[in-house]
Amino acid sequence: MRMTSNLSSSIRVAPQQERSSRRLASFLDAAAELFVEVGYEATTMTAIAERSRSSIGALYNYFPDKQAVALTLLGQYAQEMEEQWRPLIEQAKNLSHREFASLFIERITEIFQVRPAYLRLLAAPIRLRRDPAAKRVLRANIANAFRAKNPSLSDERAAAGCERDSPDCQRLDNALWRSG
Repeated sequence: MRMTSNLSSSIRVAPQQERSSRRLASFLDAAAELFVEVGYEATTMTAIAERSRSSIGALYNYFPDKQAVALTLLGQYAQEMEEQWRPLIEQAKNLSHREFASLFIERITEIFQVRPAYLRLLAAPIRLRRDPAAKRVLRANIANAFRAKNPSLSDERAAAGCERDSPDCQRLDNALWRSG
C-alpha cells in the first residue's frame, strides 16, 4: 500500500526533463541542509536558492513559498519511511515480539538519522494537513503489522490499536505527521 498525501502536491511545476529533476532535487537538498543547520524559521527562500547555486526565480518557479518546500520534503520522507516499513510488515509473523519491536524502532531511527531534516520539520511551526486517505492508509499499515504479528487478532482489535484515541497511535501519528 502506498501512502498518498497532499504534501507532495506543493510543487508548482513538475519537472519534465532530467535537468529540471536535478534542479528540483538540488533545491530540496539545499533546503534540507538549511533546515538542519539553522532551523525552519531562519531558512529563507533566498538562502535555499543560493545554497543550490540557482536563481531565486527558478526556485519560485517550483515552490510558492518555504512552507511548500517543507511540505514536499515531509511528503518525500513519509514515503521513504513507508518503504522502510513494508518489508518489516511482510516478515512480522516470522519475528518474535522483541525482534519486531526492535526492528520497528531501528527503521524509524534510521530514517531520522538519514534524513535529519525530518525531525526539524516535524518540530517546525507549520501547519500540516494530511489527506484523510493518507491517515487511513497509515493506520491500516500499522493494523496490518499488528495482525501479522498476532494472526488471531480480529480486524476490530488490530484497528483499535491504531485508532485516533489510542495513546500509542497518537504518539506514533504525531511523530510521523504533525497533524491538526
